[in-house]
Amino acid sequence: MAFNRAADEEERLKALRRERFSNTEGEQRFKRMVDERAKRRQKLNEEGSIDNKSSLTEARKIIGTCTLMCPVFEREERELKKSLALQEVFPGTRKADPAKTVKTFHRSAAGNEEPLPEDLRTADTLIQTLDYLVNSVIAQDQTLQSCHGF
Repeated sequence: MAFNRAADEEERLKALRRERFSNTEGEQRFKRMVDERAKRRQKLNEEGSIDNKSSLTEARKIIGTCTLMCPVFEREERELKKSLALQEVFPGTRKADPAKTVKTFHRSAAGNEEPLPEDLRTADTLIQTLDYLVNSVIAQDQTLQSCHGF
């Protein structure tokens, strides 16, 4: 009898793990986004709107078009990889709240592709993001304990 309970508990934990780490609908949606993004990058390269030049003197000026605090592609990717901060999700879920999700810092590195215009926020959106971080996130925790990692 004890063996059955232990086996049942093990199966229950396995089912929870499968549920936690599987996201087939989200994975399929993200794969479509990756494919669409590759086509968009190719088109922009062909138009000469972006390039992957390594020299600053050869690089083209790129203008950001994202009006969200976090670009859609990054938000989907982070939700799929479960790398959202507590402050960025709907309460009691692991689903990204578009009104609270903020683009993460990425250090530029050799070999990285140039960001697409939709990955870069507009000047107004950068101001909106800073206002949100200072007036909403930091203001809720003056000690910065809960938001330090965010």
